[in-house]
This record gives sequence, structure tokens and C-alpha cells, in this order.
Amino acid sequence: MSILRALERKVLWLSSWMIHNANHIREPRDGLKVGGHQASSASVATMMTALYFDVLGPQDRVAV
Repeated sequence: MSILRALERKVLWLSSWMIHNANHIREPRDGLKVGGHQASSASVATMMTALYFDVLGPQDRVAV
């Protein structure tokens, strides 16, 4: 379980950084911001980590 928790924390950090970087650090070429918010990522990080790395099997499919 500690491995899944560590993986979940890394996924959450990476998704938050990606959104922050896209919206605040990179040079805007067209003035548009990237959609998404850190709360959107945080709300599903635990669920998706558990599904993909513990519950689902190779034959299972998930539509996101």
C-alpha cells in the first residue's frame, strides 16, 4: 500500500505542476490558458491510482 500512496502523491504533484506550468510559467503563444485546475486532478487521483494499479485487470477498460 505504501507504494500506491507514493505513486498517487507523485501523480498528483505532476498533474498540478503541469497545469501550473502551462498557465503561469510558459510563454503564451496565443493568449489562451490551458484548461484544468489542480482540484480537478486531486479529486480523482486516489480513485484512479487504486483502479489502475490495484483493481483493474488487463481485460478491463475505462472511459475517462
